[in-house]
Amino acid sequence: MFNACAIVKLLLDDEVPAQEPPGNFQPVDGEDPQATLDRYLTQPFSVRGVPVTLYQDWTKILRGRSSRYLRDIFGWRGRVTLTNTGESINLRLHGTDIVSVTPENKVTVTTGGYQTRTTISKINWAAPGGWCLFVFKENMYWCNYSVGAGYSGDNRLLPFTDGDVIEPDGRLVMQATPEYRKTRKAKA
Repeated sequence: MFNACAIVKLLLDDEVPAQEPPGNFQPVDGEDPQATLDRYLTQPFSVRGVPVTLYQDWTKILRGRSSRYLRDIFGWRGRVTLTNTGESINLRLHGTDIVSVTPENKVTVTTGGYQTRTTISKINWAAPGGWCLFVFKENMYWCNYSVGAGYSGDNRLLPFTDGDVIEPDGRLVMQATPEYRKTRKAKA
């Protein structure tokens, strides 16, 4: 019998994973296996992270102002500002909101169509919970070194798409499905 993770991997990779010996099957978090599979198939893909306190941190930087240039604080070149719209606080790069955080600490990340090194570096500065972006073969991917997700020790790549969300508990909710790296066979 396959667990829900193995079934989803089977559907995505078209590979048959090794079967577990009978009697060792443990549903995730004590859930019914059918409920676990339904949850995997109906919810967007998410990866755990570290809890977020970004709204409170940015409120301290703003010090009651509606906006503030970050070059005054960090010496950054270019037009990088924090702007409080009342509904959220936004990190704005040259007039484009790239990171938006609500008072509930729900973080939305977008490039505004400018996938440059500068945009990635500012997103990485702002991204909470240990999340950061990197470029691999001209595509942008998420990684989180604090929980071991999406980097060289993990066999999956977590593609970035505009509008990805980092939840208050630190989970990354992606719009894309992860890409699994093909394992190379050792030469005989």
